[in-house]
Amino acid sequence: MFNKTICYDEKKEYRDWHCDLNCGIHNSFGLGIFNKGNTPVKVHFSDWGCEVSDDERGKCRVFAFTMI
Repeated sequence: MFNKTICYDEKKEYRDWHCDLNCGIHNSFGLGIFNKGNTPVKVHFSDWGCEVSDDERGKCRVFAFTMI
């Protein structure tokens, strides 16, 4: 769930202990990276979870990302 009080620092890695790899569930556990946004991030290949897509929006669910 989006919370506008959360801030992310540059060049810091953020990691989640659980990432749901079932792409059939739109809202589930894991850090969400959305295709529309203003926050550039870098995701290491080994931290990739799954792609969750539908007609209106899409996102990736990952174990960790680093702010750029």
